[in-house]
Amino acid sequence: MACRVSTSAVFRLLRGVLVLGALSSAFGVMARGGSPAALPAVNLESVNVDPHMVLGGGSSTGTVTLNEVAPTGGTVIALSSDNSAATVPASVTVAAGATSAAFTVSTTSVGVDTVAAIDATLGNRTKRARLEINALKVKSLRLSPENVSAGGTSTATVTLNDAAPSGGSTVNLSTESTAVTIPSTVVVAAGQNSATFNVVTTAVVDRTKAKIKANLGNENETAELTIEPVVSLSSVSLDPSSVGGGASTTGVVALSGPAPDGGISINLSSSQNAAQVQTSVKVPQGRKMGTFAISTTSVTAITTVTITATLGTVSQTATLTINPLALASLTVHPREIHDGNTATGVVELNSPAGAGGVVVTLSSDNPVATIPATVTIAAGHSSGSFAIGTSSVTTQTTVTLTATVGSTSKTTTLTISPATLESLRLEPDRVTGGSTVTGTIKLSGPAPTGGLIITLTSNSSSATVPAMVTVPAGQNAITFTVATHAVTAKEIAQVTATLGTMARTENLTITQ
Repeated sequence: MACRVSTSAVFRLLRGVLVLGALSSAFGVMARGGSPAALPAVNLESVNVDPHMVLGGGSSTGTVTLNEVAPTGGTVIALSSDNSAATVPASVTVAAGATSAAFTVSTTSVGVDTVAAIDATLGNRTKRARLEINALKVKSLRLSPENVSAGGTSTATVTLNDAAPSGGSTVNLSTESTAVTIPSTVVVAAGQNSATFNVVTTAVVDRTKAKIKANLGNENETAELTIEPVVSLSSVSLDPSSVGGGASTTGVVALSGPAPDGGISINLSSSQNAAQVQTSVKVPQGRKMGTFAISTTSVTAITTVTITATLGTVSQTATLTINPLALASLTVHPREIHDGNTATGVVELNSPAGAGGVVVTLSSDNPVATIPATVTIAAGHSSGSFAIGTSSVTTQTTVTLTATVGSTSKTTTLTISPATLESLRLEPDRVTGGSTVTGTIKLSGPAPTGGLIITLTSNSSSATVPAMVTVPAGQNAITFTVATHAVTAKEIAQVTATLGTMARTENLTITQ
């Protein structure tokens, strides 16, 4: 039997299917935390500018970022700026399939540092980025030098916080001081961040401080220049102020302030020929002192010389004392030695030797200490040394040495002792009877000419030694042989070495 379905029934069936589909979609959205009325959408995640700080007139790059890729046809983001110093396009489009897009933020010159807010809007969502726009301004003002003599010139350098734009930047200059002259402006060339200008000074009576001001827009920087009055001669001094004839010393002239451009010359003179100076000394530009050399000649008595320095109508003096060259001391190192050894003598003058040096005469009151007839102290030096040789003595001997320069003499003493028996050693010190042993004798110093005889003895017939040994001249040790004989029981023999009143004994153990 055929089944008939009415048109109205079909319509009701289709409407039910559509309602169920819609409800299913809505419940799916709710399960993901959304609103049943909202469909998935692209949102604006952020807007940034790089760099976030620019000089007025420069530009920065803005970037808008979406939370997911833009759909077909792209996504348009509206842009705006809250400050006329920063301009942006009305909108930027994130291309289909991309998540971000860039745009340019253009800026204009500003008189003071400014902050602009850049807004990006998509639908009802707005993101903001901040852009700092800096004004071109004076960063510093420096003077070189910062201290000049009246009439001198200093160089000023004005530095900006960034490079000057096309056409350069004009910096206004000013000062309230009448002691300096400066231009009214200085131009920092395009692409540069600094420029220089001259500060010319005029005569002043007292030390004067002048402030220089550099201005660009609303920013100022100042520098202070110290102007010294025209310099005068303050003093002349000598170092040292007392020398031996033939030696030299150094003079120092001092000014009241730094020497002006080109430096300044000071006239010099000496009151006596015993001290010679150059005719003048020049103090370099910017310096307060100058030095000069003073040479002297030999004198027979203490001589006082006046050194005079003159600048204009001002003169200053210093006194130089020239002493007759004399011997200050004679010393010996060491003061006590064993015969055959060498000591060192040192002579010292009361001041450095002049040109040609100084010859010192030497003598010894005993031939066991030999020294040269003279020693020469070189020019410019105040001391000299010489060698002292010694020969053999049988008892401790004291020698007097004398050094003479002109009418002055100095003496010292050197004690010479005969060489002594320092040690006796047997190696080995334990042997089987019939073996030999090596004995070693050591002196405190080298043996004198002819050598030194050492007497040897043994208290046992089981150990025999030579009656004596001779230490050769110049040597301080000698060896000998100890012969041993067979023993029936362990025996300890004593071997003795004797030099004068001094003896050294060592034990030797002899076994079966």
